Formats: sequence, structure tokens, C-alpha cells
Amino acid sequence: MPVFSRPLLGEHHSEDDDLSVREINRLSAAAIREALSCCWDDLDVRCMPVVDSTNLEARRLLSVENKEYLVASSAQSAGRGRRGRIFYSPGDGCGLYFSLALPWSYEAQPTQVTTMAAVAVCRALETLYGLTPKIKWVNDIFLQERKVSGILTEGWIRPETQSIDALIVGVGINLVSPKAGYPQEIADTAGALADSISNQMTKLIDPNSLCAAIINALGVIIDELPDRAYMEDYRQRCFILGKRVLLDDERVVIPSTVTDDGTLVVFENGRYEQLSTGEIQSIRLDIRDDGLVVE
Repeated sequence: MPVFSRPLLGEHHSEDDDLSVREINRLSAAAIREALSCCWDDLDVRCMPVVDSTNLEARRLLSVENKEYLVASSAQSAGRGRRGRIFYSPGDGCGLYFSLALPWSYEAQPTQVTTMAAVAVCRALETLYGLTPKIKWVNDIFLQERKVSGILTEGWIRPETQSIDALIVGVGINLVSPKAGYPQEIADTAGALADSISNQMTKLIDPNSLCAAIINALGVIIDELPDRAYMEDYRQRCFILGKRVLLDDERVVIPSTVTDDGTLVVFENGRYEQLSTGEIQSIRLDIRDDGLVVE
């Protein structure tokens, strides 16, 4: 397990650090640190009410000092998804957005780290709320056929060496639906964590505990590397396997499995083919199969 570091008391604290760790619906660096497992004792945790992008902020921090950071926010003004897509990140406590920046010496590539994070998110939601999240290859988390979370993993390249020195894992989770509803372009697919749990449990959605639970689950997976047993969990949760799916190039294929490297294996025209995330932009269930479209 890599060694993680955080600042000493008195170093860089956001204005909400003095909040009680039991206070709900407010991000607090102190509350997150309190809930982290011992392997993250030195993680530099930074919370802010709004940021342009937690991944961008993590990138800025890495450019100053290459160490481990957690950047968490309740809103993003320029949230990003895969291929430069906008990631809707409203405020008012609707969502949790965070990025974990880690100096990286393992052989695992960003796509593999995305699969690790996807499993970590699912395990945390299952543990905290008794839910059964599903994964849409490669980076989307679904509950009740609605996307509630997305993941973006990026490599940070040191300018002097042009080599990847760190990885940034960004996670966005819809906690509750925005009062004004979702933008039209995602209204048919977006959902929130609160939609899948009882009203009583909704009051217990603490973004600090959830953030820490996901990071703790990811830490367990990293600690077990190079063992990739977590991929069996990923495959079991991946709901597109064995279904007819429509690719962005209009091909209809049947995914059969996901390799340990995160590659999607599909069956088309009597032969198997491996697809990487760089080869396709989007994937959805074939509407000619069961009438359900998942963007």
C-alpha cells in the first residue's frame, strides 16, 4: 500500500473544519478525516463549497507538490466527464464531487483505476445503505436504471519527464434530485441516491461518511494489487454483459465480459472483439432488444 500524507493540524484547513463530525449535509475536511481508515492517515484533505472542477484543482495542487490529495466540493462550475462532456454538478447539497490524487507507481492504467473506483463506489453504497448498485461499462454507477454516479480518471504528466507521475480519480454522485429537475439532455437517465432509499434513510446521507467510505474501499483494492480479484465484483455488477447493446458507431454487439485490464469483450458477426474506452464514445442497451435506452 502506498504511503499517503496529509498536513499537520494548523496547515490548510477550510472554513468548515471546525464543524462537528456528526453534522449532516455539510462537507468538512475534519469529518472526512475522522472517518478514513488508518491507511489514509496522512491524506491531505481539502473541502470547498464550490470549485470549477475537483480534478482541475487536484491537478493544480500536484503541480505544486506531488503528494496525495483529496479535493471535495458540494458544487462544480465546470465539472467534466469523459471526452470533455459536461458533468452536471449543481449546489444546494444535491451532489458530492471529489477527486483523489495519488502518486502512482503501479502498472495499472487509468482505465483499470476507473474500474477499481467503480467497485469502491458500489461497495460503499451497499455497505452504507443496503443498496445493490450496477455498473455500466466503464465508469457509470446505476441504481434503479438511473445513473447516480460517474467516474473520471486522468493521468497527471510531469512536464519535465513527460511521464505519468500521478493519477487523479474524480467521482461525482447525485445525492438528491435538484429542485428544478435535471437538464433536459440528462433528465431521462439521471437519478439520485435518495431516490433509492427510504425517506428516513435520506436524512442519514452524510457526504463526509460517503466520501470516506468510498476512499476506504478503494484503499482496500489498491492494497491488494497486483491481485485483481475486485474485477470479478465488477463483472458481476456490469449490467450490459450478455445484452444486445448499441455502440456510437451504430453497431449492435453483445458484450460477453470485461477483462482484468478493463477492456470490453464483445461478440459480433460470429467473432469476439476487444474494445477499449478510447475506441467508443457511448454505449447503450439496444432499443430493439427490450425497449430500454441507457445513455
